[in-house]
Amino acid sequence: MKALLFILLSSFLLFSSSSFHPIYVSSTEVDYKAKDKKIEIAIKIFSDDLQEAITKEKQKHVEIGTDREHKDATQFIIDYLKTNFKFKVNGKMVDYNFVHRKLVKKDFFAMWIILEINKVKKVKSLELFNNILIPLHSTQQNIVTFRYNDTPFKKFTTYKGSENVTLY
Repeated sequence: MKALLFILLSSFLLFSSSSFHPIYVSSTEVDYKAKDKKIEIAIKIFSDDLQEAITKEKQKHVEIGTDREHKDATQFIIDYLKTNFKFKVNGKMVDYNFVHRKLVKKDFFAMWIILEINKVKKVKSLELFNNILIPLHSTQQNIVTFRYNDTPFKKFTTYKGSENVTLY
């Protein structure tokens, strides 16, 4: 009887905890290409976390990366990023362009979001405000790697209370 109770309790704990994950991380690569006069940005974020953040922001259920994806999902993602992901180049706020997004089901439904900032002649300073998912999950960490031309990447992390980072 105790063995059966142990198996049932263990199964319940195992399967009930599979609906959430205790580690919340996004990854962003920022790459300045002086020759092309642009900054390329690639954000990797899990679609379920992004869906949860946008659902909370819109105060209605919004599906992203599923067969039932909302028709305005791409615009919702762009709007979310405009609020939670901002750049200052040479001390001035700049806008970036949304290039595309791609869902990678083999990678636990990770979504790559590609952005770019055009007409950047020279970078004297580069600051990033990265608040992606931080209001949603207090343990959220956003790993940022930055490369200036072909130099090795520098790594940074943003988290609750430390959402701003100077990349260059």
